[in-house]
Amino acid sequence: MENMFINDCLVINPTVPDKVIWKLQKNGVFTVNSAWKEMNSNQDRVSWHSIVWFPGQIPRHSFVTWLALLGRLNTKDKLIKWGVINSNVCSLCNQEAEDIEHLFFDCCFSAHIWGKVLRCNDEARQKFCWRREVSYFCRRYKGKSVKAKLRKLWFNATVYHIWGARNNVIFNQGGIDADMIFSKIEFDVKNRAS
Repeated sequence: MENMFINDCLVINPTVPDKVIWKLQKNGVFTVNSAWKEMNSNQDRVSWHSIVWFPGQIPRHSFVTWLALLGRLNTKDKLIKWGVINSNVCSLCNQEAEDIEHLFFDCCFSAHIWGKVLRCNDEARQKFCWRREVSYFCRRYKGKSVKAKLRKLWFNATVYHIWGARNNVIFNQGGIDADMIFSKIEFDVKNRAS
């Protein structure tokens, strides 16, 4: 049955040589660029892509922020659901359950760091919750100005170093000092900005 359909729809002319025609190009010639565009054309950009991926970003910082924004960091709330650990108490403050919102914004350790970061950036405001902070950065700093680049560097560096401090406590039983973490953030931002 299938062969009958093919035979009815397909006309083969043995006198003409076979020819491959790439339908994505008007001239019928394959290009990697046209294949790439076709494969990626259906993917919607997320609203926050410009605060993570920008010229001059620090790749390891952007990668961790990207994972955080996708909800892919293995925070303790996930690990406890998977049965990997027994306690979901935040390693930085030892007070509340660790999830993305708590770890990066509600934790008193993180809140202290964000307060310093906001003051450093002349942001005379309180920190917002995770989603609102991301939304704020997307609206205010999506351009390519020096100020926008610096704010994005600060944001990504802060997320990266808070995640690093959390991992240091868990895996190395290291101590934490919010001022020392802020110094690392400041060093990375100033080093990249210069």
